[in-house]
Amino acid sequence: MMKQTVFRQNIDPDTGQPVFPETLSPAEVQVAFELLTGEKRQTIADRLQISVSTVKKHTDRIYKKTGCGTRPEFLAKFLRKQ
Repeated sequence: MMKQTVFRQNIDPDTGQPVFPETLSPAEVQVAFELLTGEKRQTIADRLQISVSTVKKHTDRIYKKTGCGTRPEFLAKFLRKQ
């Protein structure tokens, strides 16, 4: 089965979940997925059992690596390519 290209990433045909670029670390992938849910940083931090500042650091790196400046831009870019 072929993977569907989505915003510099792929959708896994078996799980339907986004497969983020290899340039994202595993922790960044977790945070990126949570960002797509629209949850606040505190909720993401609680869910992943990390600090809010760590969520912010990962978020900043994600935006830099994906060419986005804000969460709405990241979400719009992701949705536009689906």
